[in-house]
Amino acid sequence: NPAHRTLTLAAGESRRLADVLPKLFGMSSGAAAFRVVTGAGVLLDARTFNLVSSGTYGQYVPAMTLGDAVTAASPGAFLMVSQGAAFRTNFGMVNGGQGAVDLEVSLYDEQGRQVGSTKTYHLGERAVLQANRIVEQFTGSAFSGGYILARVAQGFPDGAVHPFTTVVDQKTGDPIYETPVLLPAGSALAP
Repeated sequence: NPAHRTLTLAAGESRRLADVLPKLFGMSSGAAAFRVVTGAGVLLDARTFNLVSSGTYGQYVPAMTLGDAVTAASPGAFLMVSQGAAFRTNFGMVNGGQGAVDLEVSLYDEQGRQVGSTKTYHLGERAVLQANRIVEQFTGSAFSGGYILARVAQGFPDGAVHPFTTVVDQKTGDPIYETPVLLPAGSALAP
């Protein structure tokens, strides 16, 4: 039962909304995903960041459509996976479809061998979930150079999930946001 807000833009108008969670939705803390329904010709993007004494650090977060979602027929790969002293990888999931869905997540090394066993995450309708330090759910060893594969489980033919990774510099906290590379049917990366 998400909260709704309506904004109206005139033709050619540009608008920047700062601090959307507290100012538009009254939330003082937490995490959220935004579902935006727009008219034709509206462009949208976002940035998330932290304020620190020396300035800001953050990341660009692109708007995604249902066509960008991972499904049972179109899995997605994340290529910048790293876990160790220098970096950690967080894995987020947003259920963009109707109804609950299961997302299967697997880790593969540089030679394409699966590391650990596939993990299944259950997302309720419109749910948002983040698995911090995702690689540690597959192995206790340092990891770099492989990839994560995410796909909606076969029992959810209409499921559509927007997964993402954030690879975070362990020293500075600087994040890199990555959306999945959607794989065509029969891709060698999608066994």
